[in-house]
This record gives sequence, C-alpha cells and structure tokens, in this order.
Amino acid sequence: MNKNLKLLKYHLLKRLFKSRREVPIFIFGYHKCGTKLLGKIFLELSLKYGWTFKSIPGHVDTIPDVDVLFFLHSQVNYDKLPKEYIGIHVVRDPRDIIVSGYLYHKRTIEEWCINKNFQTNKPIEYPQVPNSQMYRSEDWKIAYLKSLNGKSYQEYINSLNQEDGIHFEMNHYGKWTIEDMLKWDFDKTNCLELKFEDLMSDYEAVMIQILDFCKLTPNQLNFAKSIANKEDLSKMSKKEIENNPHISSVQTKKWERYFSPQNKAYFDNHFSDVLKKYNY
Repeated sequence: MNKNLKLLKYHLLKRLFKSRREVPIFIFGYHKCGTKLLGKIFLELSLKYGWTFKSIPGHVDTIPDVDVLFFLHSQVNYDKLPKEYIGIHVVRDPRDIIVSGYLYHKRTIEEWCINKNFQTNKPIEYPQVPNSQMYRSEDWKIAYLKSLNGKSYQEYINSLNQEDGIHFEMNHYGKWTIEDMLKWDFDKTNCLELKFEDLMSDYEAVMIQILDFCKLTPNQLNFAKSIANKEDLSKMSKKEIENNPHISSVQTKKWERYFSPQNKAYFDNHFSDVLKKYNY
C-alpha cells in the first residue's frame, strides 16, 4: 500500500470509527538515538489503526492530545505530562551521538544545517537555528549565527579536518543533545528506559520488549513486529544501509575509532557527568 492510500485509510478510520488509544504512547528520544527507526514503526502503526501521531522537534509546554507522541529531543515540561501514559526513553553513548552527528551533518539536507540566512534584524526563526534550539534566547541565537562566520553549519563542519570537525560537533549539536540528556528527570517520568546499544546488539528481543510494553492488541503486535522486522539492520544489505541517509554504519562504539586523544580528553573534562548518569 503506497503512502497516499495509507493516509486515506488513516483519515477514514479517524472519521468513521474515531479510533483512539485508551492510554497514549510517549516516546522520548534524542538526536541519533534511533528516532527515525522508532518513528517509522509507530507512524506505520498509527496509519494502520487510525491513531493520531505527532512528532515534536523542540520544546513544548502544552502536551498535544494524540495517541502517539514523539519527543524528538526529550524536551518536555514534566508538570504538563498526563497522569497516565506509556513512556519509552531511549539514550545512546553520547560519544557515539557526537560521531554519528558529525557524519550526518556533513551530508544532510536538513534546512537548518544548510541555512545561509544570517539576518539578526528581526526575530530569528527556524531554519536559521534548529527547531530543538528555538527555545533559546535571542542573544544565544545571534551568537550562534555569528559563530558560523558566514557559513552554514554543514559548510563549516566540512571546512574542517576530522579532528576539528568532531570537536566542533562536540561543542554544538552534540553539546546541545548532552544538555537535554542531563535534564532528563527519572523521578518525574515513568518510562521503559532503554539504550540504543542494546537495541542494536539484540534488536529482536529489545523490539519485542518495547512493543509488549505498549500494551498492543495481538493484531497490533503482529503488525508492529512485521514493520520492525523490515527495519532490522542486520537483515539489510550493505547497499540498503549506504542508501539510508540516517545510518552511517551499524557499528557501536564508533567514538573509539574517531576520537583523537585530544578530543577524548576534552570530552572527559567537559562531559563526564552524562557518562555517569547513564552508566557509560
């Protein structure tokens, strides 16, 4: 079934049957932590069963009333969370987040990453800065744009050698992601806590754990498993992986190969708190 037919079925189900989940599913992720993978699976589920689905790319104070809600950067006002929801929180070794982010930002066509609009005379909006950073002050946004020295984020990172490029990523998108990870409050959430590395090393078992946690019906569970099976990297060809812009490789601990001694020391001096928080 092509995408247009899926969307038509989705809207018909919503209109005719008002299909809603009793308890919403909230997925809390971060950049390069399997967001595309989980997003695709739960979007397919929503299209199949007429659930409302929404991705939030930045900070929100009001929680949308939908069946499946994806916080792409886990930026949330905890006081606004409903009393009952099914929560899934996925993290990754922040050093690998930096490396994957560096490789991704060298080639992505995301608008903010290739933005060349550096005006500061009126309020700065996306795509001048990423959606995830729109909550920042205007002074912060101006300083960020000026720090690029007239280049897009991508142009800047591609103008550097690998060591300097990783250092740049570490102090920009990588740092912003680490800040979000450090803000996560385990005591104010009720989530299944997962590591991306476990998903990659034992994909089928962890995916079943995720889907079982979501309290799906037998039919929904079987459908979700069939979608998840198609996204299993271990079953993809090398060409399929190379053609996916969101996958740089299937390996974990890439940072061990990419971090220079200087970058490793810098990370340890500035970001060791996040390793302790998540036991990396």
